Amino acid sequence: MVSQMNNHNRKDRICLYDEPRVEVFRVEEIAAALQRWLPSFPVELRDDFFAFHLRQLSAEAREQSLDSLARALAEARVRDPFSPPPSPREIPNPDPLPGEIDYERRRLTESSHRAFGILYDGYELLSIMRELIPAEETGLRTLHLAFTNQLLGTWDDTDGHYHARVGIFGHPALISIPGLVEAPARPRSYYLLRQQYQALGFPEAEEAALATATPGEEPRWLEHDDPRLTEALKGYALQAALYVLTGEAFCPELNCCLYNAHWQEELIRAQLSPSPALCPRHQRVLERLATAPEWERW
Repeated sequence: MVSQMNNHNRKDRICLYDEPRVEVFRVEEIAAALQRWLPSFPVELRDDFFAFHLRQLSAEAREQSLDSLARALAEARVRDPFSPPPSPREIPNPDPLPGEIDYERRRLTESSHRAFGILYDGYELLSIMRELIPAEETGLRTLHLAFTNQLLGTWDDTDGHYHARVGIFGHPALISIPGLVEAPARPRSYYLLRQQYQALGFPEAEEAALATATPGEEPRWLEHDDPRLTEALKGYALQAALYVLTGEAFCPELNCCLYNAHWQEELIRAQLSPSPALCPRHQRVLERLATAPEWERW
């Protein structure tokens, strides 16, 4: 799938990359939302990030890139979330197993290959992907926003472990679809129930907690393959775009769709309320971006 909205020849644009491995994800809806919010910036839809950029290479160069990319992705894996990287900006898994490299190569060539259960260092993955962007698209006037079904994390010295993240914003910007499920915490009642079931010896403690935490209520958290995922991701896509455009991604207002949610209930409030919206300050920011001359926007 390669399509576009507005003029392909303009340099100031948002390149939006699909994630075909998540069946409930609809990238076209994300593109339409961004185009409503940022009408001055054409949105170009592209395939999966790696598939799109590898396709631009010759057959020989593609094979060489597949080998080096597979190893780099295996090196970006986090084997132990409580073990820090060797040092800042060093790869977390410097000696990947041959099976890990083979797995990553298959994932690069098979659009149906999923990656549940594997945590990747988000900054390492961003660095790997940046190398694939051609020189003419490396300037800040082209925002590359890629969705992925890989779970991303960043090391936190304060807590002494990796934290799952929804977004890693930069050039390119990455948004983890499973991160939307795993990063914001579920209600405390869920964890208390799971702990109680574990203490009682229930082998399926998590499933039991899921079944009883909110009886008769609308689910208070998102799950994998949840039909609400696309709607919830629209605000995160805008966060990524505004980070590049303004240097600011998040908002402290609970009801603004730019709010950085730490709990699932906060996420649902900000992104899935009957009419999710921007706070007045960020609405003014978008209005300025829509009317400012091109050279003032970047």
